[in-house]
Amino acid sequence: MKSIKLKVSGMHCHGCVSSVKEALLSTKGINSADVDISNDTATVEFVENDLSIEKLVSVIENSGYKAEPMFG
Repeated sequence: MKSIKLKVSGMHCHGCVSSVKEALLSTKGINSADVDISNDTATVEFVENDLSIEKLVSVIENSGYKAEPMFG
């Protein structure tokens, strides 16, 4: 299990948060997703063998938002 925090741009309301969270949680290999509009972040716990960081970014971007990993 691995956890990563992603910066998510373009969220303006709690409906946006729900869209991002639903897209993440419907992806095989993601165990949990916490999306925070106040920090424009998504913290995702996933099975590293099933998913890459690029795939996580792609899932968010396919739901209409911009995403990038936060390191450090």
